[in-house]
Amino acid sequence: MISFVHCGDLHLGIMPEKNASRFKDFFDAFSDCIDFAMNKKVDFIIVAGDMFHQKTINSKTLLLTSEILKKAKDNNIPVLVIEGNHDRAFYIDEDSWLSYLDNEGLIYLLSVNNINGNLSINKEYEKDTYRVVGVGYLGGATEKYIDEIKYLLPIDRKTNILVMHAAIDKMKDQNMGDVSSDKIKELENHCAYLALGHIHYKYELDDFAFNPGSLENLRTKDEISGKKGFYYVQIDEASGAKNVEYIDSKRRPIRYKSLDCTNIETPDGVLDYLISEMEKWNNINEGNIIYLSLNGKTSFNPLLIDSKAIKQLLQDKFNPLYIEIVNIINDSNPIERIEDGVNVEAIVEAAIEKQIRYDYPATKNPTNLAKLMRELSELIQNGSTEKDTFELLMRKEDLE
Repeated sequence: MISFVHCGDLHLGIMPEKNASRFKDFFDAFSDCIDFAMNKKVDFIIVAGDMFHQKTINSKTLLLTSEILKKAKDNNIPVLVIEGNHDRAFYIDEDSWLSYLDNEGLIYLLSVNNINGNLSINKEYEKDTYRVVGVGYLGGATEKYIDEIKYLLPIDRKTNILVMHAAIDKMKDQNMGDVSSDKIKELENHCAYLALGHIHYKYELDDFAFNPGSLENLRTKDEISGKKGFYYVQIDEASGAKNVEYIDSKRRPIRYKSLDCTNIETPDGVLDYLISEMEKWNNINEGNIIYLSLNGKTSFNPLLIDSKAIKQLLQDKFNPLYIEIVNIINDSNPIERIEDGVNVEAIVEAAIEKQIRYDYPATKNPTNLAKLMRELSELIQNGSTEKDTFELLMRKEDLE
């Protein structure tokens, strides 16, 4: 029986809101995942790409990462890692920080050689009854390499486990290295388990391909996108039967609150209304993150609302780690609401579109252009590669 933990998209080193506590949250989530693996005495741990948030990391990130990985090493649990788009070295560098950790014996860096479009295994993890093959980030070319990947997974008496950093069908809204589910399914006869990374929420395909999501929220809005955690997997090499259990990660709580200001007559009235509503909010604890949406229709200018005073009220009442306020009062664009939160992408795109229509009235399709501009901004902020950016800009149909 093979047993392992599968996680991905750790993004160690990121510091949301430039908050030191948030910097540490990502290491705590990874450490908890390692502790779970040690308690279960698994055979190995898979990190399916994007261990780090940036290609260049500081000494503190390296030190904390090494300390966590050493726990696994001291318990004889190898950590098998592939390079994600955030991990890959710059063109002028020969290798990434993952190579350093591999040389230090703290991880086992799975990789393939890519010579003129032909893939071959550079380093795999192999035992008597199973092998683990890892393919780093291939971007928009992922789908065309599926046939090549099949040849890396010979069908013999060994159980094959494949690790990839790629997005499939349902995840196309992320615009990152998409590959069709039909093409991915061609690998099903070649491996017992496809361990995916790249998308920051849980996704599964036909009891074959599994994407656990990130362990922590990179952005405040991410909590409403879907589940986040890791998998605990057991596979019987003889029968091929497997048991896959999803474990929610331990992460800092984010509380989404919405304030409908439609019946408020003055900017100061918003503060009075907030005070009365806060008495009903009983699920916010000290150290949580608060995301507050101000919405509705008012007769006064919503920009006159004192956001600093709102933050102070929330801080005094709940003592959260930090507060994010989005003012969409009198916005003419419909906003899709998800539970207590809002679709932040729609808010941003609506603002960009409004500016495009005002400054460039002859624009052929301002709605799609706004969407493209928002996606490009996110790619740049998330440290994606030049190739990702180029592929996004080449989607000419978005502007038609």
